[in-house]
Amino acid sequence: MDLVDAHVLGLKYLLDGKVAQGGHEVFCLGTGNGFSVREVIDHSRHVTNRPVPMTEGPRRGGDAVKLVSGSEKAVSVLGWNPARSTLPQMIGDAWRWHQNGGYEG
Repeated sequence: MDLVDAHVLGLKYLLDGKVAQGGHEVFCLGTGNGFSVREVIDHSRHVTNRPVPMTEGPRRGGDAVKLVSGSEKAVSVLGWNPARSTLPQMIGDAWRWHQNGGYEG
């Protein structure tokens, strides 16, 4: 839902003619907080009340230790405020979307 809000604000930004020279802008839409794969799986099991199959193995060569994106520019330029980006909220939103047919609904 936070991403939807950011895209609406970005569209308004474009429609208001506030486009950078060159005709485009780039915004990162992260919260500055990361989640481990295990956290995502555990929360997914809890939110959906369903099993999430997984196979645990050693870290693969080249796997990133941590990937986190911030959103300082989106906050300052667009006025974006991610308010629904806890892991249970994001998984719950995605699960409701999926239960309602996703793109087909």
